[in-house]
Amino acid sequence: MSYDYLPYIGYINKKQDNVYVATGFSKWGMSNGTLSAIIISDLIAKKESIYENLFNPSRKSSYLTTDFYKENLNMTIEYIKGKFNIGKEELYIEKGEGQIVTIDGKRYGAYRHLNDELYIVDITCTHLGCELRFNSAEKTWDCPCHASRYDYKGNVLEGPTVKPLKRYGEGKNHIHINLN
Repeated sequence: MSYDYLPYIGYINKKQDNVYVATGFSKWGMSNGTLSAIIISDLIAKKESIYENLFNPSRKSSYLTTDFYKENLNMTIEYIKGKFNIGKEELYIEKGEGQIVTIDGKRYGAYRHLNDELYIVDITCTHLGCELRFNSAEKTWDCPCHASRYDYKGNVLEGPTVKPLKRYGEGKNHIHINLN
């Protein structure tokens, strides 16, 4: 999602006129995908598009905003806050609930299924390392920094992350930083 709510469509930068980007659709992939095809095909065939400046991936108006700075400050605060959040040391969890627990000095996320099965996962997001929170309405582990979501078993539901969470006993999550 872009900070001005318009997708990034066009040349990836001014120096490379043969590399294009289309992203930031804010869950509007069908219509923005079609728009991207129109703009990029115009750029390839005609070397210009009437929408080129509006959706330019390098436009400064999309990130030099108060919202941009607020969101980045919020992400930093959430990252730091999550590192200091100590979990409960007892594993008593109601059925259908999840919480942060501490086992042998390490934070984990624990969820007790309605069938009484306990699922324990490393709650460090595999995207950039923020600490996850339990969403009791959806029964998911959600990242407050970049909105990645995992089911209670640790499987990826929504990105930007691409790697699942490791379960208790499998070791630490590998943070998959890919900014390309």
